Parts: sequence; structure tokens; C-alpha cells
Amino acid sequence: MTVGEVIRTPEERAMDLLFKLGHSLTSRDAVERGGATIVGTGTTFGLDGMTLNGSGNLSYSTAGPSVLRASRTTVVEFTLGFSGDDGAIHYFFDYTTLSGTGRFAITKNAANAIVVTIGGTTVLTVAYATWNAALVVGRNVLVLSSITGSTTLWLNGTSIGTSATAWAAVAGMHTFAVGAAYDNGSRFTGTIHRFEIYGNVATAVDEPYLRAGTLISALNDPLAVLPGTSYYKNDAGLYVTDVGGRIGGTALMGSDGATAAQFPTVARSAGLVRGFGFDGGDQVNLGDSDLFSFTDGAVDKPFTLACLASQTLASTQALIAKSNGVTAGEYQLGLNVNAGIIEAVFLLIDETGVAYIGRTGSLNVKLLGALTPIIATCSGSGTVAGLRIYAGGIRADTTNTTFGVYARMRNTARTLRVGNDDSGVMPMRGSVVLPCAFDYEASPLQAKAIGARLLQQSRRG
Repeated sequence: MTVGEVIRTPEERAMDLLFKLGHSLTSRDAVERGGATIVGTGTTFGLDGMTLNGSGNLSYSTAGPSVLRASRTTVVEFTLGFSGDDGAIHYFFDYTTLSGTGRFAITKNAANAIVVTIGGTTVLTVAYATWNAALVVGRNVLVLSSITGSTTLWLNGTSIGTSATAWAAVAGMHTFAVGAAYDNGSRFTGTIHRFEIYGNVATAVDEPYLRAGTLISALNDPLAVLPGTSYYKNDAGLYVTDVGGRIGGTALMGSDGATAAQFPTVARSAGLVRGFGFDGGDQVNLGDSDLFSFTDGAVDKPFTLACLASQTLASTQALIAKSNGVTAGEYQLGLNVNAGIIEAVFLLIDETGVAYIGRTGSLNVKLLGALTPIIATCSGSGTVAGLRIYAGGIRADTTNTTFGVYARMRNTARTLRVGNDDSGVMPMRGSVVLPCAFDYEASPLQAKAIGARLLQQSRRG
């Protein structure tokens, strides 16, 4: 059973958000409705969060493994109400068995170090001089990401400690205290503004979004998305479909808005209320725009491509492509069949160098008739290490694919198409639903959220 604030959104469920204190910290009634008991005195609530004066804290009787996972990420946004070198023990939180063993906690100890304990094992100890250098006046954010053998702790975006110490989650956890030890001692003094626990490991790409609290809200402003609800004839007599996101406007149905045989159908099956169905001779043409060229002329820039996809025939197919084959254009996200296995392929193309770099990977899912979120991300590093593919929220790329000497993408005049590429040799047979582009690299946690959001929106008018 999850305690704290009720998880309501598909995105939060996809990211495995297990525990959350945010808006509820503004109200005593809200935290009590979330399962908390307010212990002691001196705990006040307001628009800025929960302020503790050292005489009170929150306590939950969980009687279950609600936040026990083999991997976890914890976010604590706080303002200190004590001197970091006061020589006293202060617990940010403590999750433990009834006897106090096997605890999962973050503590400032009597030696003024920040200590991370998981499963009763001291995983990380960060000296005062190290963490104090990253501390700021006012609000601070700790982000802890850990899987056994690999732990990282960030403070305000600075990695203040890493550890290869192994740990094991302990069953039978019972008491969860926020702002104190499990026995309500060694209390925190100051304000806790936000506290979250995820059942996934965060990366350095996730950290800025976790710190800012924008993991989900950053997804609300895509560069472009095809809503896929209808198409119509514009003032020029051409058939177009709407484009959402910041770029707005319309996209041509087919290659030119006039060749009806190239028009994909609007999906209206299996509960879908939006999306396009392709029969191998269809496409949507979004044209050429500098906004679709993720390069500044010197280096690649970060971006993300995403959609829901299903196939009626397994073959080489383009989902989203601004390319003409594999050595002309800029990039492509497509499907391939390798020894009977359906693969996703994400390429960056250097047209001047007649070269490409990319990643491929088995999708390990049945795309024939089943919609699957496929997300490709580029860090802008210009290397294969900066490319990732996710299928159904799980990282799917396993293999590098390269040709020639790649330098960078070029800003070409190739058109951005859904369901085919400029060469016409990668026709899609199946559905592409809510194809979208973001002009930044989505983090691994965001990739899970994007997939969940697209699945929800595909069935919502």
C-alpha cells in the first residue's frame, strides 16, 4: 500500500512513484489523510511545506513493503534549520522494522557527515566539507539513486558521493518516520518542502528534472505532435492534418496533400480514438523546418522522438524519419527484421560525410497488432553512447550500428515524414499513433512517463 499522496496519473504509475509528500505538506489534515500520525509538537504546515522545530515529526505505520524495491530513487527538498556542523544527529527520514533494524535512512550524523543506510547497510558516508560545499542558503535538494553495488547522491545537482557497496532490501518493514528516526528521536529541524521515493534507478539525465520537480510537466510542451484525429482540405485544396505542440500548423496527407492513395486512415479500432493506419503506400509529410534539424551547424543537439506503433506486416519500416535512405538526411527511427526478430533502429545521419551512427535492439514485444510505446533519445554528444531506444518504458537498444566517419548531422532540406522516408523504401504497414518530437533528451524516467501518457491519450478524445 502506498502512503503519502494518492498516485493519480498514469505517468506517475509508470515511473513507479511509491511515496510522495508535496502539496499535502501544506496541510495537517492532508498529511493525516495520507496515513501520517503527527508525533510531538512544533510541527507546522504552510504553503512552503512542513516546518519542524525539533520537537515533532511524521510517523507512518506501513506494515508492508510499500517502498521496498531492488532499485530506488529518493528526492528530499529541504531547508536546514540547524548548522550543518552542530555535532548533533538529524534524520531526514527513517524506514525500518519495528525493532529498528534493516533501516533505509538518510541521516546527518554526530560527525556532521551525511550517511545513507539501505537494508541496514551503511552504503555511503559524505563528509561535512564535501556536502557543505554544495549546500546553498534556503532550499536544497538531495537526490539519492541506488541499486545494489551502485549508489549516487546528488546535492543541488552536484554528485557528492558514489558507492559500490552492495545492499539488500529487508522484508517486514514497519515504521516510516519523516523528519526523525523510527523511534521519533534525532529529529530534523527546518522545513521539508518535498519528499518522493521512486521504484527505479535515476540517472544523471533524470537528476535535473527530479531536482526541479519537472519530470512530468516538462513533457507538456512537445516541439511537435500529430494528434491523429482527422484530416481536412485546406484553403489551397490540399488535404492536411493538424500538428500540435509548439511548431503548430498542419502537415500534408501523403507526399503532397493531393494523392489520395497515399493518405493513411484515421485509426478507429481497438479502442483508439486517434492515430493513423498505414497500408504500405501511405505517409504524412511535415515538411522541412529548421526546428526539425537538431544541429547548430557545429555539433548535434539533444532531441527525442516518440510514438505508439503496431505492425500488420513485419518488415523494414519508418516510424519517424527526416532521411533519404541511411546516408542522406538527418535522422530516422524505424523498425527492422533481423533473423525473424523485430528490432527498433535509431540513426543519426551525416549527409556530407555519407555516414551514420545508431543503436538497434530487439523490442521483445509483439508489435503485430499490439500498440507499443517506442521512444528514441539523443543526448547531443555525437556518439553512439548518447543514443537510446526504449520500448514499453524499458531500454531496448543493445547494439551499435555505424557506417563511415560520422561528424555531425547537417541541416538538410529533407522533409520530416511519418510512415516512410524521403526515399520511399521504408513504407509503414500498421499504426503510428501520436508521433511526437521534443527538442531535448528525455530522461529514462521520462521515457516511461511518455509511453504511459501516449497510451492514455490514444484512447481519449
